[in-house]
Amino acid sequence: MRRLSGVFMLLVSACSTGRSGGVDPMAEDPNAPVRIYVTNNHGYPVEIYAAGQGTSYRVGTVLPGQAEKFSLRPGMIGHGPVELIARGSPGAQPARSGGMMLNPGDIVDFDIATHMLNSMATVRPRTSGG
Repeated sequence: MRRLSGVFMLLVSACSTGRSGGVDPMAEDPNAPVRIYVTNNHGYPVEIYAAGQGTSYRVGTVLPGQAEKFSLRPGMIGHGPVELIARGSPGAQPARSGGMMLNPGDIVDFDIATHMLNSMATVRPRTSGG
């Protein structure tokens, strides 16, 4: 019996890698940044801002016809909604994502339309690894 339990323990330890299968390691990291992918279809450069928790900051600039990737500061998420704002040509209404509840490791696609008010931001659905 001792011999069988020793073999069983050896098998269990050999099969255990310490990682959980099918789970995105970025989703488990509480310090993982929120990544923002911005595509600018507008005729002017756009300035991207993030607003939430009573503060806002400039994330970056995206030139017309270009795509850029940005990261949100960790302090911006987890305590309430975050809104992305794109400011284009002078005097034009900015594009607004609306409030989004974001989690560490989320990816947001912010597509700036030719007409700023038709712009849309979506949080990508999480997929299981594998």
